[in-house]
Amino acid sequence: MATFLTALASEGPPADRAKDMDLYGWLIGSWDMETLHHRNDGTIQKWDGECHFGWVLEGRAIQDIWIRPRRPAPSTMYGTTLRVFDPGIGGWHIIWNDPLNQDYSRQIGRAEGKDIVQMGRRLARPAGAVAVHRDHRRQLSLDRRGETRGERPLARDL
Repeated sequence: MATFLTALASEGPPADRAKDMDLYGWLIGSWDMETLHHRNDGTIQKWDGECHFGWVLEGRAIQDIWIRPRRPAPSTMYGTTLRVFDPGIGGWHIIWNDPLNQDYSRQIGRAEGKDIVQMGRRLARPAGAVAVHRDHRRQLSLDRRGETRGERPLARDL
């Protein structure tokens, strides 16, 4: 397993892509997480968790792990995202996989002003868009109509 992890992990992006990698590069590290689930009955369910981001594939991609709730509690979500910059589209291919919940999605991520906007579709559930404001380190979850469904600060360093 150590050989696999060594081949996967990278110290940082290659020099020829470093500027493009900044869009998500600020996420590298470990984070506390709070998730909000907006239920159909109008109630909101909150969970804590943890996120870990790192450079992979010779620094040409960023991979993360999202765990809810925080370990060692039994998981209700344990998934990973692979983000790969594509110079041909000037954006990022984003692939989410949560095998625990059979939740999968594909998105395209791009900068819009100071925000990161990810548009796509869930393959197992309906999806909207997610915008992350880089300056305030806040995430807004939007529904299909563009209405804010939840907002939370991102807390750095576990």
